Amino acid sequence: MAQSFGDDRGKTVADRVNEVIGVIRENMRPARVKALTGQLGSYVHHDGTVGVLLEVEGEQADSQLLRDVCMHITARNPNYARREDVPADVVARETEIARAQIAADPKNEKKKPEILEKIAEGKLSTWFAENVLLEQPFVKDDSKTVGQLLKSAGLTFVQFVRFKVGELS
Repeated sequence: MAQSFGDDRGKTVADRVNEVIGVIRENMRPARVKALTGQLGSYVHHDGTVGVLLEVEGEQADSQLLRDVCMHITARNPNYARREDVPADVVARETEIARAQIAADPKNEKKKPEILEKIAEGKLSTWFAENVLLEQPFVKDDSKTVGQLLKSAGLTFVQFVRFKVGELS
């Protein structure tokens, strides 16, 4: 809260919050704050309850493309940005769930172990496509993933932050 607010070195984040409280006459207390720098895209959902900031690197980014990716993040709410961000214990748990589903299916009784392993890998890939931002099919064009879309625009994903009113983490 003591950091400077934007480019105005004389004003802190706390000063800006107090200004807004004075304007809307509603007390508030920020629960989470995150500062991003560089090329940014943003989106705030029409009802004002969800907002996303996206940071990328690369050539000058198209602001509409970044806004669309932020809108995607708002809609799909990915748990992780990259596959390597997924903790090993989560991957192990999802792998075990996939194997248990395969073992419980009577259609798989006579299949070879290597085939069953390929099925488990496919289930895990599907889980990644649902939970990892760069592997999710883009909501406006599901023939491309978000990662492919950014790469085709000459951009490299850095980070994102998604805030929802009432969430503390």
